[in-house]
Amino acid sequence: MQVHKITSRRAQSFWTRAVGFLFSRNFNSIFFPRCNSIHTFFMKRNINLVWVNEKFEVLKIENNVPQRRIKTCKLAFGVFEFLTTDKSYPSGLQLGDQLQPSFAKSFWRDDSGNVLVELALVLPVLLLFIFGFIAISRSIAEQQKLTHTANYSVQTGALTNDDSKITGAAEEYYDSTDITIQIESVSATTGGSISSTDRRYNDILMVQIIHPYDLQIPFLTINDFEITATASARVLCTEKNPPYVCE
Repeated sequence: MQVHKITSRRAQSFWTRAVGFLFSRNFNSIFFPRCNSIHTFFMKRNINLVWVNEKFEVLKIENNVPQRRIKTCKLAFGVFEFLTTDKSYPSGLQLGDQLQPSFAKSFWRDDSGNVLVELALVLPVLLLFIFGFIAISRSIAEQQKLTHTANYSVQTGALTNDDSKITGAAEEYYDSTDITIQIESVSATTGGSISSTDRRYNDILMVQIIHPYDLQIPFLTINDFEITATASARVLCTEKNPPYVCE
């Protein structure tokens, strides 16, 4: 077993692990601890991989790995990535050899405190995503409730042919001040709009309910947001005498 002294940089923080060689200027080797799988999808150059255990003993060597590859070594504690142009790459490296790394300072001076900085940067975005997802989920649930209310109201209207019953059905789910109800009637014979008092059996009844809704997301509140649901049905009330209303 041979011991090979090398100089490398340790990628510990999220940023340094994500960037890798992407913006490299003056370093040719990176060590990724606690890593047994890497990809080369965004690499511009081929690299050499040396997989090691916790004692830095070489478990696997992969030279000249091209772009768009996924490489894995399940038993590895970490992996050294070397640019193929790195002159410090150990010559004659074999399985079972031991690397003796000397770690230079991180890419951006010092990694100490990077975790807190990254958390401070990522946390607002994460919270925005979480609470935004919750807000959108609530608006979808509200839309479903409003759609059910519109269907229930139009079915009530189809059976009774009574606008007051339609309004009452909607107000079973919403306060009258929270919604706007629009009722339209269409003649089955002419296809034109008619008044509610002229609506009778087989005519088309349409109910639209509009509900103002505040979409509240952290740092963003949309007050003019409206949820709308529309439903239609043919009048089933067979009353032949005015006002054509069924009890």
